Amino acid sequence: MEKKTVLLVEDDTLVRGLLVSAFEREYNILEASECSEAAKLLCNPIDIAIIDYVLPDGNGFDVLKAVREVKPDLPIIIMTAYSTEGLVIRALRAGAAEYVKKPLVLAYLRKKVSDILGGKSGENLTEYLGVNNKEDFLLDGIAVFIENNYSSDLTRDDLAERVGMNKYKFSKLFNDRFGRTVKSYINEIRVKKAAELLGNHQLSIWYIAFSVGFGCVEHFDRVFKEIYGVAPKEYRKHATIPY
Repeated sequence: MEKKTVLLVEDDTLVRGLLVSAFEREYNILEASECSEAAKLLCNPIDIAIIDYVLPDGNGFDVLKAVREVKPDLPIIIMTAYSTEGLVIRALRAGAAEYVKKPLVLAYLRKKVSDILGGKSGENLTEYLGVNNKEDFLLDGIAVFIENNYSSDLTRDDLAERVGMNKYKFSKLFNDRFGRTVKSYINEIRVKKAAELLGNHQLSIWYIAFSVGFGCVEHFDRVFKEIYGVAPKEYRKHATIPY
């Protein structure tokens, strides 16, 4: 199935980068950091627009107006740190499909986009609320980035740089947010993916270890056993995942 396209208009480089990371696996992304850039992209096929309210050369309503002139039926989500009732009403009256308050909750936003593009109503989304500041959003974005790139060479320093933090602050905030170290979090994701692959007996344990990001089988065996209580070979005997 061909990917749908998201127009993302956000001037904060860190926020935009993490939003791209969160959506690029499922959607094509068109990026803009200001109104004028967004206007130039409207000639492309677009399925939904996510637009920040505050932009360097205007605001989200300027983009919304430009979109409506070219694509009157395009679903639009307005993002903003301003939460006055008047602004919400203005956004909805201007034709926005949704108004999302910053700091963003990535899981909420992803679910909302999925529901809008899938024609769902989008109810029962309150479970995703729970981000109190931009740092929480950045950390949640890194969690999504890890989920999407677990097989790559991920290091704490590189991840910290991606969100503009020094490695010590990043380590502390990550541990506070997720209750484990960055390394442990990455290993858990990798081992979880490996456990899914072990149901396919045509794949060697060596291949699985390397495909999920481990540099050697011995390290993979040790981490897998720490998490699942048995070695990968033993786990495979009882795997019932159909392939």
